[in-house]
Amino acid sequence: MKTIVNYLDQLTYEYSQLCQRSSDGTIYGIAEGKQCRKGKPISANPIQEVNSREASLRSSPKYRETPGSSTKIPRKSEEYYREVAKELVSREPGLARGAQDFISGKSEEVPLSVLYAVQGFNAKPELVATTKDLMKRNDVLKKDNGETILFYRGSSADRTDQLLGVGEMGDVHGAGKGMFGNGTYASATNKGWDGDDKKARDTAISYARSIKDGRNLDEKVATFALRSDANILDFDTDYDFDDWFESVIPKAERATGLTFNDVGQAAAALGIHAYKIPGADSGTIREDYWVILNRGAIIATVEELE
Repeated sequence: MKTIVNYLDQLTYEYSQLCQRSSDGTIYGIAEGKQCRKGKPISANPIQEVNSREASLRSSPKYRETPGSSTKIPRKSEEYYREVAKELVSREPGLARGAQDFISGKSEEVPLSVLYAVQGFNAKPELVATTKDLMKRNDVLKKDNGETILFYRGSSADRTDQLLGVGEMGDVHGAGKGMFGNGTYASATNKGWDGDDKKARDTAISYARSIKDGRNLDEKVATFALRSDANILDFDTDYDFDDWFESVIPKAERATGLTFNDVGQAAAALGIHAYKIPGADSGTIREDYWVILNRGAIIATVEELE
């Protein structure tokens, strides 16, 4: 039978097997033998904290080519797409507000969130660590001087995380709104401009700082590039854009047999990943606006914009 002395001796021995935290903060695990009891290190790796940014980079998809459809949606009945909308909302209740009128039959307009799901435009973007990583990529849109065209979007922290595919809402691409068509808006330096991106950055920052919804006061700017094989409309002049803007809805309705009241929805239905609203006719202004429809068509950095 063990005595209390034997028991205490055993506890003392077991405690001596634990390596202590060293002066540099390294923690060692349970050791074998006298080496640890003398305070010498054993073969063990320091405990490292894993932050959300590193976790996002590790889980980031890597695509050989841009995911998502580059063609029009299947020609199906409105009822078919209502069933798609119901199934989508059952998985993502947060999308119910935008799709409820369509599901109930009050509206014939197919919501952008449903089009994203059908076209595969909810694909998460590829993430890189820094803006320098974006500048080194060869598979993205470039300026005339060969530099990467950087895109900037200012929004709340929640919506920015959603665009990057992280956080609670990261599984879907949020369906935004805008006067040149619904979608996710971003500013970018004109491809003919050789100067820096200050104007485009400042535009995004001003949008981020304007968000005062009483719930999330964090301003946050996403920085990303567009994949060069994405199905984009890079209009050279505002005349070209105006012609397309006037014709895309009837074109999409003829192609699909559905009803569209918004340019962004029509473009998504036709398989367009992003389109440009040119700032000027020939690169004389430093900034363009873009509407991003396919989230998988971007490569974004998790680096915070300073």
